[in-house]
Amino acid sequence: MSVLRRGAWAVGLATLGTTVACGAPQPGPAEQVTIPAGSSFAAMTDSLAAHGIIEQRTVFRVLARLRRLDRKLKAGVYELPRGSSAWSVITALQQGRHVLLRVTIPEGLTLEEMAPIVDEALRIPRDSFLVAARDAAAAQLFVAGAMTVAGLLLPETYLVPQGISARQLVTHMADK
Repeated sequence: MSVLRRGAWAVGLATLGTTVACGAPQPGPAEQVTIPAGSSFAAMTDSLAAHGIIEQRTVFRVLARLRRLDRKLKAGVYELPRGSSAWSVITALQQGRHVLLRVTIPEGLTLEEMAPIVDEALRIPRDSFLVAARDAAAAQLFVAGAMTVAGLLLPETYLVPQGISARQLVTHMADK
């Protein structure tokens, strides 16, 4: 391990020790942050710091590496308090505690009637939802010979991650 790397670890551990000993500040208001799929750990850290969710990048990096989670954090849309502890942010990203949106599909609706509800609640364009719901290949994953998933989309309240695609939504709904 290089001298520079050892120094960074020492600074991180000292800062972590100070934070633990003195107590972390109380978290502030929630901030929404998007961690894109394929983001590097450094990019995640920078984004979290830019949104004020973490205050000390070094502590965050060192703690994630010590917990061996720096390569296991999940992409998604998160709502996290500003000034959160590094430990709680790492845990949230590792467990994938995404922002969840609610969409309620009443009984007896056609695909065309479901589309505006999905558009309003999840911002998935109507046409995208209809194309995904009418995809015969996707429907046949659930029922052999099916041409659409229309009969599989049950009246229910669904909780789905923000940013879900039309295809992912239809699969989620049909899989219930």
